[in-house]
Order: sequence, then structure tokens, then C-alpha cells
Amino acid sequence: MALADAAHALGKIRMQPVSFQDSRPTQSIYDESQNSQNLQNTWQIAIASNSEWVQLTTWNDYSEGTSFAPSAGHGLALLDMSAYGLYSFRTGAAPAIVRDTAYLSYRNQLVSAVPINVSSAPMTLRSWSSPARDTVEVLTYLTAPEVVNVKVGSTTTTCNAPAGMSSCIAPLKIGSITATVVRGAAEISRVTSHTAVTASPYNQNLEYLVDSSRR
Repeated sequence: MALADAAHALGKIRMQPVSFQDSRPTQSIYDESQNSQNLQNTWQIAIASNSEWVQLTTWNDYSEGTSFAPSAGHGLALLDMSAYGLYSFRTGAAPAIVRDTAYLSYRNQLVSAVPINVSSAPMTLRSWSSPARDTVEVLTYLTAPEVVNVKVGSTTTTCNAPAGMSSCIAPLKIGSITATVVRGAAEISRVTSHTAVTASPYNQNLEYLVDSSRR
């Protein structure tokens, strides 16, 4: 906010960077993006600061783990999720939600997991980052209040989700992950992780993966 105010005071425009995560295996460093929280925060900063432009930071996409482009790790989900923030940024109002959708974000290993391949230096959390955490998030965009069930391994977490955008957080555990959105007795959305969480990963990978109930 202060940077935007300073730019505007000088008669300049402000371009706010928007990112999902920053994980750099080539440098063995990463930031904790708290599932989709960093993406939500940077869109909100762009809106609240009256920035004229936004930039989806995608240079060095895959070496720095900042990619929005479709990939095996997140498909089209990051672009779909950003459409909500972009609409709000352009119009000043949240878009109407017409389809109940759930996005599942998670890592395929715990932060403390020791990889089988230890030829590279372990990833280090940067000093200004939020603390590392082992969590699963179901980010929902709902037409009406519903119940979200998140099964991680053998543990199920239940959240009462309001209409609009909301987040349900569950602990990350070993095993597969499935989230369902239920209205009354009817299941209206389901999303399953495309890979399981493993206790013995081959390589250390602290990027968040994302799956969508829509695609």
C-alpha cells in the first residue's frame, strides 16, 4: 500500500505483482504461500491500493515455481482462480458465482520429509516468509452455503462454507486427498488430488499442486 501511495504521489502509475507461490529449486529457497492465501492477498492489495496495472509474475516460470501457465502440477486452476480477482480488480465488485467450484491445493510431501535423492541442497525458507506449514486447502466459490468435507489419508475435516469465496483448511497427511461439497444430501462438487502425499518422496518438491472440480 505504501509503495502504491508513493507512486501515485509522484504522479506515476502503480503495477502490483500478483503471484501464487515462489519455490526455487535451482536456488534451494522457497516462500510459504499458505496454499492460495498469497494469491488472494496479492489480488486484494492490487484492488485496495488502487493500482492501475497488475502483473502475473511468470518470468522464470518453472525454475522459480511462479508459473500460471497450464502445467501437470496445476492444470488451468491458477488461471481460473485468478479470473475472480481480475474481475474484481477491473470492475470494483466481485463477480456473480454461477457454478459451484472447489479448488484443492496441497503439497505431495510434508515440509519435513527427507527425499530419497539427496544430491541437491535442501530447500530453505527465506527469512521474510511466513512460517512453513503442512496444510490442505479447499478454496470454494459457491452459489449458496454448503458443507465441505476434506478427506486426507484417513482423516476427514468438515467446514461450513458460506456463499461466495471461502477457504477450508485441513492438516496435510500421508495418502490421497478428496474434497466434496454437499448441499443437503446431494453432492454437488468433488475434486481428488492427482497425486498422493508420500512419506518418502524421490526429490524434495515444496511447490503447491492444485486440482479443480471443474476440469
